[in-house]
Amino acid sequence: MADTDGEFRKKLIGQYKKIKVDLAKVYEGMEEMQRLLESNPTAAEGTKALFKAWTDIWGKRYPGTPYLFEYAKHGAAFKRFLKTMTQADIMERMNRFVQKNDRFYVASKHSVNVFIATVNEHGPEALERGSIPAPIGCQHVPPCETDQAHTSRRMSEMRGDGQPARASDTAF
Repeated sequence: MADTDGEFRKKLIGQYKKIKVDLAKVYEGMEEMQRLLESNPTAAEGTKALFKAWTDIWGKRYPGTPYLFEYAKHGAAFKRFLKTMTQADIMERMNRFVQKNDRFYVASKHSVNVFIATVNEHGPEALERGSIPAPIGCQHVPPCETDQAHTSRRMSEMRGDGQPARASDTAF
């Protein structure tokens, strides 16, 4: 009798998982219908518009070079962004990202992969709080912009000269 209970339990778990997947598909379909009813673009249309927007925005910074997308990877990220942000908000974030002159962003030629990883740093709330927050424990006025600048400044204070010992202390 225990064997039949175990088999029944396995079947029940299998059915549960199948129904759960089916419900997720129904939910996605309902969201798509809501977007159509509200005249919002479908996920495919929104993703396509974001690819075009990236091409235009990035092309202004790096003219003459077409951007080579990883469509499956980047499209999935854009689709995920569209679930929580408006298309206009994402485009504004793209624009802010490509305009930044941070060495890391420039070295990566403002790649989509870096944008995807740092998308929250380019929202309107980032503008309100200013640039990147001061390093942890920094009490300087004005606050240091990077950990390296903070360390250099602290070393200078400990030496008592008020000035960096070498030009490389402030390079970055």
